[in-house]
Amino acid sequence: MPICQRWAYFDHAAVSPLPDVSRDAIIRWAREAAEMGDVVWKQWAGVLEQLRTIAAQLLGASPREIALVRNTSHGVSIVAEGFPWRPGDNVVVPADEFPANQYPWLALCQRGVEVRRVPAREGRVRLEDLAAACDSRTRILSVSWVSYHLGWRHNPGDLAEIAHRVGAYFFSMQFRALGFSLWMFARPE
Repeated sequence: MPICQRWAYFDHAAVSPLPDVSRDAIIRWAREAAEMGDVVWKQWAGVLEQLRTIAAQLLGASPREIALVRNTSHGVSIVAEGFPWRPGDNVVVPADEFPANQYPWLALCQRGVEVRRVPAREGRVRLEDLAAACDSRTRILSVSWVSYHLGWRHNPGDLAEIAHRVGAYFFSMQFRALGFSLWMFARPE
């Protein structure tokens, strides 16, 4: 990345500099779109499927478990709006979560879904506090792998266990940790 010629760049949480390979791919796509229109759509779709396969290998998942979305906000909104909520259900999130992992859940209050926001204590959101907020009406426990506000890294396996104890799903934004730490999604059959 050209920016690394001048600075050590560590803030990749929102908008990060593009690696050369990404910049080149965008330029190639723009050139193809300008010169050939949508004639190359099948080729572009093939590239997306290659990306899905590579991501699955990186995460220890199957390609059918990988969703490619525009951005984090879009992905969280798809889950929040697509889930079969019932009045009285609840979702549990840390109070200091990334806004994209709060606002889609908060919008569900209009549909009778309670959003339980668990505050941090002594610089982190504690597992026992998240567990205490979950009950038989909890449908989703949504926690980022790495807290954007506190920088605390959670253990996804522990969080999944908390959710599964009450019959809930565990939803997690993983992007802040990919590249320096790996949690495998593969489950024993």
